[in-house]
Amino acid sequence: MQGARQGVQNVLGSLLRAIKNHSLYPEGHDKLSKAVGRVYEDLNGYLKDHKVLSFEIGKDRLVFQGETIYSAPAEQGNLPFIFFRDGIQTLEFSEGIEETELEAFFGILDRHWILADEPEGDLVTALWDAQLPHIRYVVSDVFWGSESEMDLGAFSIGKNLKSGTADSEGTVGDPGPVDAVPDPFDRGQGTGADAKRSTFGSDLNLPEWMNPIEPEAVELKPEESELLFSWVTQEEKKESLNDFLNALFDSLLEIHETKDFEVVLDTFKSVFQGLIERGEWDTASTLLNEVGEADRRNPDLPPEHQALTEAFFKQVSSSPVLDALEKRLLEAPQQQLKSIKKMLLLLTPDAIPTLCGLITPNMDFGLRQMITEVIEALASRDFRPLEAMLESAEATRIQRLVSILGRLHDSKIDTILEDLLRHPYPAVRREAVTALLRRDAENISKVFPLIEDEDEAIRRLILGFMVRFRKTVFEDLMLRYLKTDSPMQADHAHVLACFKALGFCGSSRSIPFLDQILTKQKWTDLFRKKSRFQGAILALKAIGTQEARESLEKAGRSRILGIRRAVAEALKDRTVQ
Repeated sequence: MQGARQGVQNVLGSLLRAIKNHSLYPEGHDKLSKAVGRVYEDLNGYLKDHKVLSFEIGKDRLVFQGETIYSAPAEQGNLPFIFFRDGIQTLEFSEGIEETELEAFFGILDRHWILADEPEGDLVTALWDAQLPHIRYVVSDVFWGSESEMDLGAFSIGKNLKSGTADSEGTVGDPGPVDAVPDPFDRGQGTGADAKRSTFGSDLNLPEWMNPIEPEAVELKPEESELLFSWVTQEEKKESLNDFLNALFDSLLEIHETKDFEVVLDTFKSVFQGLIERGEWDTASTLLNEVGEADRRNPDLPPEHQALTEAFFKQVSSSPVLDALEKRLLEAPQQQLKSIKKMLLLLTPDAIPTLCGLITPNMDFGLRQMITEVIEALASRDFRPLEAMLESAEATRIQRLVSILGRLHDSKIDTILEDLLRHPYPAVRREAVTALLRRDAENISKVFPLIEDEDEAIRRLILGFMVRFRKTVFEDLMLRYLKTDSPMQADHAHVLACFKALGFCGSSRSIPFLDQILTKQKWTDLFRKKSRFQGAILALKAIGTQEARESLEKAGRSRILGIRRAVAEALKDRTVQ
């Protein structure tokens, strides 16, 4: 079943491309012959094993063996609706089909693709006249506008339907006498407009929505006419662009000459730039998707094409092509951010410098968050463009880049962040410290040398992180630091903060060191080392074990008045509980 479904999808794909080519190229064009030949090849490959390929037709879908195989909006220009519009409910191809039959079939479809104001014949009649022996269809006489009667579940395949339907050979049964259906436009009764309206609305018992419309009810004001004209113009341009892109997408799968392939990609680049300038994000996403999947869809493409495709993505991800992005992003409404993000994620990491340049402090939070997420996603594929920016960007931008780097998962990131710990700009060093600690608490050993950084915020950041965990590595680092002399240890507030951190991250292993400060010093040291006495008492209080409390009580009974006062003063500190 899975193999059959894949074969049907192949046939359907080549069939749709052939239909598009018929709408774009004149009869006899080489492109048409190639497209029909591809359908013939795929279809015969399927029919060789399965004999018959049959589709059920719904107004917005094609169904194969009870499963929707293709869907499109129920509107002019979409394949299911073209068949449904003219009452065809089953389409069947059988073994033995000739390429000439397919050429005639596509020619008929092309002539009846869009329903003209005054159509000459219809699709069913044209197929009947063509007498294509291996293309069969079932036709229903039910009024196509009545959705309830055309329910897909009511379709019956391979069986003769009731009077007014075609059999499996495409022959139409007798629909009954023509005068069996009343003519809604019969003018035989009554005179004047009122009589006509009465006949139309009441004699036939037609729904209210089919009653005649008063001309004045649909008269447009000048401004409404102008707006309607602009809408029609926009839709015509959109349809023209879509047809053009579809033709280019198809050509990607058929071109084997490297030079021609390069020309098509260059055209795609120009079109993509125009889509960015106009803010057509969904179409831009479709373009990138189609180009990116060309190699996968056609494995027979020359290997040089892959290199050209990679070069294309580098070019559309570069600054010259993305220059118009800034203006469009700033003007984009919130509901478009999802579509913009989808498109940006299809670019290569080469877009990172341009995207980083878009972020400003005053930018809308939602927009800034979206761009940041895209940069992170692109950098996770290759962070080298981001790394290269660190060497040339200004300090404020480097600060934002470091924040993004810190969220990437790559072993090389730590080395980059360690180098930034020596950056001359304090905000960059601060961001590097934050990033390293966020990545792994064990990185405390890498950032601890900044415990005496000239920037107070960095010192507080490190100490604030240490008080959150009782870890041996934290305790050992602080013990070693407090056992050495350094210029910063002359700063009373800094020393107290370090001892507090030791208390919160340490254990009973630190008590001997703290006890020695309180009991082994001379009374003359009180004036020179008052901050260390107070700090040791705060650390014991923070450790909070029975042994620590006993040391505090012992210090409170010291014969040295200064120590007793230090204990009393430290115990009043409510920042340590």
